[in-house]
Amino acid sequence: MNTFTQLLVAKFDERSRRNSSYSLRAFAASLGVDQSTLSKVLKGERQFSEGTRLKIMAQLLKDSDELHGFINKREQREGDYLPTAEEDFRQIFAPYHWVLLEMFKLPDFDPEAPAVAAGLGVDQASVRDALQRLLRVGYLGRGDAGEWKLLKPNTSWASAHDTTVERRRLQAEVLARSQRALEGVPFAEREHAMHVVAVSRARLPEFKRRLTEVREELGRFFQEEGDFDDVYILQLSLFPALAQQETPCESP
Repeated sequence: MNTFTQLLVAKFDERSRRNSSYSLRAFAASLGVDQSTLSKVLKGERQFSEGTRLKIMAQLLKDSDELHGFINKREQREGDYLPTAEEDFRQIFAPYHWVLLEMFKLPDFDPEAPAVAAGLGVDQASVRDALQRLLRVGYLGRGDAGEWKLLKPNTSWASAHDTTVERRRLQAEVLARSQRALEGVPFAEREHAMHVVAVSRARLPEFKRRLTEVREELGRFFQEEGDFDDVYILQLSLFPALAQQETPCESP
């Protein structure tokens, strides 16, 4: 259970103790959210958008010092890989949004440079549209001088609970890119491997959880030292995210 959900549970329990007839419907109404959505959030099956989370936190934590302290605590505990709310994901499911976000970690990165669109394999209008979408969902911001700022350095599009048409489309595109990299990227610059194992189907949820932990641990490992100079995609295969001149090479 993440820190924000813990806050919701604590506040609902607090109100329920004061009023034994206090219902989830009443709690949802007080927060200005849908009851069924709130129920799924409390069960860990869904996430509110970042804007909705901030509004709820501001409402539940009236004291500004308490609010700022909670946000800092939440960022420290959840800042490695924050989940993406479903309504936000539907706007940014195309792979180049996620690659673009990661490119902000590269030195002297200019998202509006023509080479960025070429590397992403899209036109400059698509990059401009992507920047605006990422701004709307709160992953990017603008500084006083109008410069772009990365607000959420690590976000995760994966869901442990369900899939959607958009998530499948993103995954299919990543798999297609992995196939192209297998054929066109030199072996020293990629990793494609597999492991065949006998399993107990009853333990599949545990296996999937462990795979999530491995992915996130590798993500932290890659970024420990900084000094970034490229962006890669990890799909239990590892390959460059940016378009390169593809020359057929023999796969081992």
